[in-house]
Amino acid sequence: MAFPPASYIYTQTALIALAVAFFAWRRRSTPGAKPLAGMLAAAAWWSLAEAIEAVAPTLETKVLLAKMSHIGIQIIPVFFLLFVLRFFGDSAEPFPNHKYERYLWFAPMLAVLAAFTNDLHLLFWRRVELVQSPLGVESVYHHGPLFWISTVYLYLLILTGTIILIRRMFFYAGVYRRQAGVLLAATAAPWLANVVYLSGANPLPGFDWTPLAFTVSGILLAYAIFRIGLLDLRPIARAVLFEQMGDALLVVDARGRVVDANPAAVDFFAASNAIVGRRVADLFPTAMFQLDAHDQDEAVVVLERHGAACQLDVRITRLTDADGVSNGRLIALRDTTDRMHMEESLRRSEQRYRTLVDNAPFPSVVCSLADGVLRYVNARACDLLAIPPEETDQYHLSDFFVSQNEGNAMLTMMRTQNKVSDQEVQLRSMAGREFPALLSIVTIMYEDEEAILISLNDITMRRQAEQALIDARIEAEAALRAKSEFLATISHELRTPLFSVIGLAEALQTETYGPLNERQRRSLGMIAQSSDHLAGLVKEILDLSRLEAGAVQLNLEMASIDQICRSALNAVQALRSKEAAPASYFIDHDDLTMRVDPRRLREVLVHLLNNAIKFTPEDRRIGLEVTTDSAQRVACLTVWDEGIGIDEDRQSQIFRPFAQLDSGLARRYEGMGLGLAIVRHLVELHGGQVTVASKPGAGSRFIVTLPLELAQPQAEMAAA
Repeated sequence: MAFPPASYIYTQTALIALAVAFFAWRRRSTPGAKPLAGMLAAAAWWSLAEAIEAVAPTLETKVLLAKMSHIGIQIIPVFFLLFVLRFFGDSAEPFPNHKYERYLWFAPMLAVLAAFTNDLHLLFWRRVELVQSPLGVESVYHHGPLFWISTVYLYLLILTGTIILIRRMFFYAGVYRRQAGVLLAATAAPWLANVVYLSGANPLPGFDWTPLAFTVSGILLAYAIFRIGLLDLRPIARAVLFEQMGDALLVVDARGRVVDANPAAVDFFAASNAIVGRRVADLFPTAMFQLDAHDQDEAVVVLERHGAACQLDVRITRLTDADGVSNGRLIALRDTTDRMHMEESLRRSEQRYRTLVDNAPFPSVVCSLADGVLRYVNARACDLLAIPPEETDQYHLSDFFVSQNEGNAMLTMMRTQNKVSDQEVQLRSMAGREFPALLSIVTIMYEDEEAILISLNDITMRRQAEQALIDARIEAEAALRAKSEFLATISHELRTPLFSVIGLAEALQTETYGPLNERQRRSLGMIAQSSDHLAGLVKEILDLSRLEAGAVQLNLEMASIDQICRSALNAVQALRSKEAAPASYFIDHDDLTMRVDPRRLREVLVHLLNNAIKFTPEDRRIGLEVTTDSAQRVACLTVWDEGIGIDEDRQSQIFRPFAQLDSGLARRYEGMGLGLAIVRHLVELHGGQVTVASKPGAGSRFIVTLPLELAQPQAEMAAA
């Protein structure tokens, strides 16, 4: 099969591009060499795809190869822009930060995807046809909107790189015009070739000149960078170090005339370019000549400028020819007036702060980081450590530690750390008094030496106060235990005779000892009722004392919450009159089971329901609700009523033992205020909490919240 001329041209172009890409990759340590190698490799891929397409026998094969060539087409402009950005590395240009460069690849990736899926939408190429050209059979593509959008994006990338190149070309044109011409040619070639291909002026219809042009550009750029020293260090150094340097630079010949000056020098002397050619004696005061006469190469000079003192750091470098003969001087001037003012301000600040530290109410010590010898001790520290102010440099930091090893360890630690905050140590003054102290330490520079600043806080009084609090707490705990033991003992001692009274009253009521008249029956009924009430109070006192002493252990088991609630409601229903409405009850999951102590949880609900009945008139309602919150993983058992309510300032007190809403001698409601205290202890033993929400006259809601971690429906238990 005969190969058309276009195939030979594209193949030769691909080989040349690959060779230059390999050459650029070998020099990849040079900034910009890697993207240049990538651009040339993509151009080689593009040319190789075009070469194979030229010999492809069918239109379908040509279209497939055209799609593959678009991989190179889409990434070449990206590599071109990255080459420019990496090579010049100017933060003033677009995309100075490499992390933004990844966004350049999004549009090319979408364009490649659009090309490969063109058969589905026909938006990249409308149609493709074959034409005969002098170089063989070429495929002509009629482009769609996605192609033109992609082309505009790629043109913008090339335009951005071209603008940067042109700016650099003009910047360095006065130095190396030959390199500037190479840059211009390398930039113009792809533009001209692509315009020829996409326009109607293509002399060879269907033949794409752009791969050849990018290869030519790559060859020119590689030649300019690696062979003729594009942007050589010398012109860059002069532009950056002389033209753009912030220090004033003057070049003076052997006769004392200024032969060159950078812009900073022109601004410093408030003169025009006429500064060049003037005698240096007209520009500087006598002090400068004295400096030069003594062959000093650098010094600090203060002179009068614009009616104010100006400090200059002056550096004079003698310039010699090839034979070592001095033929001029380079004078570098750095305006350090701001530094002079800052140093003066620092001196004043240092004096102020030293005065503050000297008179500060907190003890402060400065010691050398190298050997731990004291360098400075303020008045309060001298008093605390019992050392004379004039003898501070005779002491070592470890001298003030009860354990000298601890002081040496502190110095060793500060050599690796910048600061220590509130570290407690045992110190000893030179008078022999030992005391606890908190040290806060930070590394500083003191008189051009690394040192540490230590703030001392004598916490002797704090330790005494803490010990007093500990002793008071121990006494309080002992008193609480004694109270609990007394309540338990007295409750136990009361129950024995009380049960005898109850037993004898019951025996008399059954007429075991003979018949009773009506008056005797009423009296015995009152005795029995009062005895039962007293027995309940004794039981509550005994339960509370055992709870506070931590003597109550829960018997946890998986139990039905619905059954526990119904049992509690049945237990208190007799306390309501027949005319009163029955207690309301609601549970959102009647198969809910939880790991609880059924007897103790029932006791909690009975106490809360008893309270609701006690403080709610007969014509108003009470109720019990059980809800679960799967998000919070809790179950809420709420006892509510429409009773008298509770003042907000009393709500925090009702869970304390013996607390009552009405504490007067003539109060209306019975009880000792132990029920809610028992409820709180039992709920907390279950890992939950009890809260109240109430308003006077609007009723109350007591909410018992228990964790759901161990809860599961009965159906799941049965299945298990």
